[in-house]
Amino acid sequence: MSSRALAEILRLERTRNYLQPGDISAAVRLWKDYVHRPERQLWQDYERGNVH
Repeated sequence: MSSRALAEILRLERTRNYLQPGDISAAVRLWKDYVHRPERQLWQDYERGNVH
C-alpha cells in the first residue's frame, strides 16, 4: 500500500471512536481470507443469505 493510503488508515483509526489501532488491517485480513476460499463455499454463503 502507498504511504498516503497508510496515513489515511492511521487517521481514520485515530479519529473514529469505534476504531482501535489495527482494526482496519484485521478487517482487510479477514476479507482476504474469505475471498480466497473455494468458489463453492462463497456460493453457499450467498444462497443461505449470509451477507457478512
